[in-house]
Amino acid sequence: MYRPDLVGIAFNKGSPPDSSLRDRTSVEAFWRFRFSQSFAITPSIQLLADPALNPVDDKIWVWGARFRLTF
Repeated sequence: MYRPDLVGIAFNKGSPPDSSLRDRTSVEAFWRFRFSQSFAITPSIQLLADPALNPVDDKIWVWGARFRLTF
């Protein structure tokens, strides 16, 4: 079983340039798994609270994965 070599949490609060839109807050958690010196996978999950361009939903969950391959 692989253990993450890096774990992080990010927080962001932003205001859109259009004052009629609401401010957005986002939180992201990620874990990087390095399988070798040249290959890593970083899954993440984000919570977008009060998305500016989506007045219907108050919260949106986004899953993601980054892959890094170096030569």
